[in-house]
Amino acid sequence: SPLREESRKLIFDLEDAGIRILVVRSQDVPAYVDRGAADAGVVGKDVLEEHGYTLYEPLDLKISECRLMVAGLKDAPKEARIGPLRIATKYGQLATQHYSRKGIRIDVVHLYGAIELAPATGIADKIVDLVETGGTLRANGLQEEELVMRSTARFIVGRAALRLKAEKQIVRKKITQGPALPGKLADCASSDLSRTELFLVEGDSAGGSARQARDKDFQAILPLRGKILNTWEVESGSVLASQEVHDLAVAIGCDPGKNDIGGLRYGKICILADADSDGLHIATLLSALFVKHFPALVREGHVFVAMPPLFRVDVGKQMFYCLDESERDAVLERIEREKIRGSVSVTRFKGLGEMNPSQLRESTINPDTRRLVQLTVGAPEDGDDGTGRIMDMLLSKKRAADRKSWLEEKGDLASLEV
Repeated sequence: SPLREESRKLIFDLEDAGIRILVVRSQDVPAYVDRGAADAGVVGKDVLEEHGYTLYEPLDLKISECRLMVAGLKDAPKEARIGPLRIATKYGQLATQHYSRKGIRIDVVHLYGAIELAPATGIADKIVDLVETGGTLRANGLQEEELVMRSTARFIVGRAALRLKAEKQIVRKKITQGPALPGKLADCASSDLSRTELFLVEGDSAGGSARQARDKDFQAILPLRGKILNTWEVESGSVLASQEVHDLAVAIGCDPGKNDIGGLRYGKICILADADSDGLHIATLLSALFVKHFPALVREGHVFVAMPPLFRVDVGKQMFYCLDESERDAVLERIEREKIRGSVSVTRFKGLGEMNPSQLRESTINPDTRRLVQLTVGAPEDGDDGTGRIMDMLLSKKRAADRKSWLEEKGDLASLEV
């Protein structure tokens, strides 16, 4: 076999099988597949996540299993640090996302080899790197501290190859009775579209609280695993390759890219995410999914965004929920103005999972006390294509320069969470 011969060749043609094999660095595999130079490839999940590729992953090969870990010196001092944490890694995006979720600022030191030396030489406090057995860490005085993600080799296919194989388009599994529905779905008893509601909830912990807070008669809960795929540039025929999107489509009873919503199972589909910046990102990705791939549901007014509170203000026996800082400040001013008696305490919710079921029910799920915003878009025939232009600028991989300009122009309108 030509593959077993010693050679510096990087392209091998297996004429009998009709296959051409390219030998490239693992970090470059997604680029070759994404740009159509290769129909398929094999690459670690860590590479896909680091570079934000949205390629079709039909198969987890379950080989080359590794862990992306935070590691530090065994005897590192515990004193409080001034300034950002210095992290040596070649996974700058994943490291930044990991520490952002913990509310910790970092300074990324980009290294591409012998990363274990960084803490010992003082150029970094910790490292983020792939670990298989941990032997190299231990040999260099480091210990594993936190898991960032698990990675295995994935078989990936590009969009160009999928277009050439349109006849093999992914089809949503049809449902008949309960067992065919997604296992994570906590369904409701009623089938009356004028009453039924489906809440798409960020994370399993918040999903557990939402299950207890809902009215089982007409409210269903579908927990989602963190941030879903950015589907803005994915074709509707391929979007079901994402398990999260597939489960969502099965639950609501509609196919992406179709105008027929006769199989709709819920009158209201409510996006429910945390009130912080990560939650807003998730709500944006879900809104984009519906606008791009389920436009009929948006046009018919079936999609809503729930508005969970960011703060709770307690004074005496009274309780006020506040969407943001301005509402919190207004409530505090009202308490002072009306001289409401009692000690005042302000609680900031870090996420939906931090609320107990009764708080979640009262503030976000109960139709009598919650706040919902209906997702609407202007009709192109009316000359209103602003929504599409803004969403494309925010979510298109090719619009990075436009996003930078937009942030420079509008950045002063946002509040920074540190």
